[in-house]
Amino acid sequence: MVEAPESPASRRRMVGVVMLLLALLLPLSTGVSAAAPDGDQQFGFCAAQRQRVAEASRKTDEHNARPHDFLLPDQQGAYDAYNAEAAAGNAENAAARSALLKCLQAISQLTGQGTSGYDVSPVSPEARRVITSLQQLTPVPAGWTPPTVPSGQRWTVPGNSPVRPYYDVLRRGNPPTTTATTTFQGIPRPRAGDPDPAFPGRSIGGTSSLPKVSADHIVPLSEIVNLPGYAALTPTDMYVVSRAPLNLQWLSQRANVAKNSGLARRVVGADEAWVEEQDRLYTSVREQLIALISQLNGS
Repeated sequence: MVEAPESPASRRRMVGVVMLLLALLLPLSTGVSAAAPDGDQQFGFCAAQRQRVAEASRKTDEHNARPHDFLLPDQQGAYDAYNAEAAAGNAENAAARSALLKCLQAISQLTGQGTSGYDVSPVSPEARRVITSLQQLTPVPAGWTPPTVPSGQRWTVPGNSPVRPYYDVLRRGNPPTTTATTTFQGIPRPRAGDPDPAFPGRSIGGTSSLPKVSADHIVPLSEIVNLPGYAALTPTDMYVVSRAPLNLQWLSQRANVAKNSGLARRVVGADEAWVEEQDRLYTSVREQLIALISQLNGS
């Protein structure tokens, strides 16, 4: 049977679906910019995620700039292809922006929370040196499983560990230099003469301009590089996590030396209430670091 030709009246013009350029809505509390200064893109926060958003935006503009007025049914195939591309592009736009938001939220939690006067920006000259050095190292083998350390024992990084080269790079100048206005965990830098919370009846030594206090990693760096997922982070994220203010606190130099990259229970003669508070802080921060590392790897 031969079908009758379609009348011109049955033809209709249809406009193809254009792709949506979704706005990235960032909570005002993040305090983290999605952009890095010109020339610093490889060092900025969430660089890969920002690049993915930029590429999705470029494809959106390219799609929407093409003619999208189709005469049906003559151009049904082209119409369907254009709309399928729009659907895929809109899905990628949403996924790219979701990944960037997850990354920025993780960075915000790592770099904020009761901290001021401390810059962990990955575009500083020191950060560039560290990140560039990390980029030149042999990647940790896929599937490598970090060791376990019996409860209460001090973490170390053996010379034959695949994360040892990363540890050696990351520990130089870490924690970075602080100032009299630096606060960690919402607590300002202690002054000379202040009571030492770690040791009953003792006070912070030093002078008014140079009290004997140190910025201390709550979870030691030797453990950080062995945390689940850390070895899979980008060099920039490794840098930020290793110096995250979330994981820093003020300790007297006496307590910091006695702790020696271990737990507070290693400190002989320490106040028991202080030890218990340190145990709670360590457990909380460790759990947060593991969750944020997972969030960065999944973004």
